[in-house]
Amino acid sequence: MKKSGAKTEKLWQTFSLLGGIYNFGSENCHNTYDMVRLLLENRGLSTVCLQKNETAFAENPRNIRLNMEKARSYGIDFPGTLEQLINSFSISDT
Repeated sequence: MKKSGAKTEKLWQTFSLLGGIYNFGSENCHNTYDMVRLLLENRGLSTVCLQKNETAFAENPRNIRLNMEKARSYGIDFPGTLEQLINSFSISDT
């Protein structure tokens, strides 16, 4: 992959951090529907078949987003999830 060297370097950086729990990965501010819609739109693909479901988890909302603030304070950061996905699809086109 194009950025694997940078990812590996970031992993090595974690070995010198103080003990604790660190989130390590791309942050995301979109729900699944919006993420897929934005990715398809970026690729010039139709979103007509997508259906937003706002009732499935209405009573039990889920939030599995990462907060990279602690790792970022030590200089470890990644691009957002959407940017990473767009980059991954762009790499596979070449």
